[in-house]
Amino acid sequence: QGGRSKRTAEGSELWWCLASPYMNNSKRSNIIISSCFRSLRRIHHQSDDAKRLLRPLIDQLLQYYEDNDVMVQREHASPKDIRNSLLKNSKDVKSALEELCKYSVRTSSPLFLNQLYSGADPISIAGEFALAVTNTNAHTFEVSPAFSVIEQMVIENIGKKFGFDLVEGLTTPGGSVSNLYAMHLARYVADPDVKTRGAVHGPRLIALVSEDAHYSYAKAARVLGIGDNNLIKIPTRIDSGQMDTDILYSKLKEFHTNNTKVFFIGSTAGTTVRGSFDNLETIASISSNYNVWHHVDAAWGGAAIWSENKDTRALLRGVKNADSLAWNAHKLINVALPCAFFLTKRIGALEETNATHAPYLFQPEKQFREADFGDRTIMCGRKADSFKFWLYHIHYGDQGIAQRVDHCLRLARLAADYVANHSLLELVFPPSFANVCFRPKLPHLTADQLHQLPPLIKQHMHSKGDAMIGFQTHHATSVGNFFRLVITHGGSESLLTETQLTSMLDRIAQLALSLSSSGTTKKRTKGT
Repeated sequence: QGGRSKRTAEGSELWWCLASPYMNNSKRSNIIISSCFRSLRRIHHQSDDAKRLLRPLIDQLLQYYEDNDVMVQREHASPKDIRNSLLKNSKDVKSALEELCKYSVRTSSPLFLNQLYSGADPISIAGEFALAVTNTNAHTFEVSPAFSVIEQMVIENIGKKFGFDLVEGLTTPGGSVSNLYAMHLARYVADPDVKTRGAVHGPRLIALVSEDAHYSYAKAARVLGIGDNNLIKIPTRIDSGQMDTDILYSKLKEFHTNNTKVFFIGSTAGTTVRGSFDNLETIASISSNYNVWHHVDAAWGGAAIWSENKDTRALLRGVKNADSLAWNAHKLINVALPCAFFLTKRIGALEETNATHAPYLFQPEKQFREADFGDRTIMCGRKADSFKFWLYHIHYGDQGIAQRVDHCLRLARLAADYVANHSLLELVFPPSFANVCFRPKLPHLTADQLHQLPPLIKQHMHSKGDAMIGFQTHHATSVGNFFRLVITHGGSESLLTETQLTSMLDRIAQLALSLSSSGTTKKRTKGT
């Protein structure tokens, strides 16, 4: 009984820590950290045997993490070969981890430039370890008191950074799920009867996004029963990659006069390939005039809000007027995967849309019921991923995040300038944010041969453990395949240097020249 009373007192202290406007951040942090350590001391399975097993395995993983080898992947093998090796050599936990590390891509290598993320920051890895050790669920306050308070504080602080006066939100597995939440809430606000009636016999609902918007919007439209035919893709401007707001406005007028209802506009702050930012201010004005939910997918570009450069921050001008926002801390600033956030200014919309009031979890008589997050979510059970960003922000602060963001953008500008002045490389699009799109410049090759080069170069470099960079085609250009270089290495643990960057670009250029000279790229004939 005394133990229960003590834990109730701790819960009251934590909830006061969240609710009190008079408590400074330092005192809040001390209370929450103390609560975390109290929770850790209560774990009953820290036997000598557990310590004997864990410590050498942790040391083994730390050795892998701290290895300064720049090779992106030491062993490049087929799925079949990896499967056979895992089955043959995974005799115990230690050897299984050795196999994992041998065949894993080293995302912390400064030459891992393939995705919109890179190696995890060490502070956030500590946060990830704390989540595994505490092993709790972020659905109710009673089983995750410290984490529940932290999530609320993190949501409020991020919302304030983006200019949201009032905000509620959640951590999500990633930007795709955040976009699903946005469309889900917008659909309910536009058609509340859908919760009971279902999608059948309801109004025709239309969602508008740019043609360069993330593919997760199409998946969300399918999950919600909106359908591909009702997800209208607005053309982008060739020069900037921004959604064409004149066409957006005309489409809104068109659908409103045809007895349909536009319920959602999804804009993008940092498109996946070009790194383009839609004109958020204009789109917010248009959506407000028509009373349409405006969501900003800032999963990639949201980190610009921390920049010390006013022109970079201006990319997000108007974001404060959006109804909701997606941002991924696991992208540009290297918080350990996953760490993503969905924010909305529509207070109460999450619970109103999603709540089922499960009587075994969300009892109205339960103490601190108002601090439960579970009924706001689609999935109920979640990891408390906000803790990783909270710990990260305590360590680096806004200034440290700004330095990381600006370092990445400075390197991206350097890479773009280097390509623009290179005799064997050329830019495909003007550089934007941390994205640099380029291709080999070899006038003696045909368009088809140039199209073949990027995948061949990538395959060659990948097989040697050299840089990993993505390639793709794009509707706004007819050049075929080209490279998309994204700079996400802003932390000291995986710092990409100017020399490494320019040397890698030179290797790509020389590979393009040697592959084309060797006849690897051949002019295709009909039927080949």
